[in-house]
Amino acid sequence: MKEYIEEKYPKRLILYANEVCDSFGFSPSTLRRMKTDETLFPPPMKVSGRRIGYRVDQIVLWTEGKWKGVKK
Repeated sequence: MKEYIEEKYPKRLILYANEVCDSFGFSPSTLRRMKTDETLFPPPMKVSGRRIGYRVDQIVLWTEGKWKGVKK
C-alpha cells in the first residue's frame, strides 16, 4: 500500500480526506466515524480554514497494522 500511495501522490506529506476515501474505498461518513476514535485511525489535522488532511506517514503505518493510536 505504501508504494501505491507514493505512486499516486508523489512527494506528498498530507492527503486530504477525499484522497484517503478514494485510496481505500471509504465513504466520507465511514472516515468521519473512524476519525472520532483516534485509536482506530490516525487523527486529522487542519490544513486550511475548511480542509482537513492526514499525514501520509501515519496512514502508511495504519495500512501496515503498526498504528498504535494516540495516547491521551
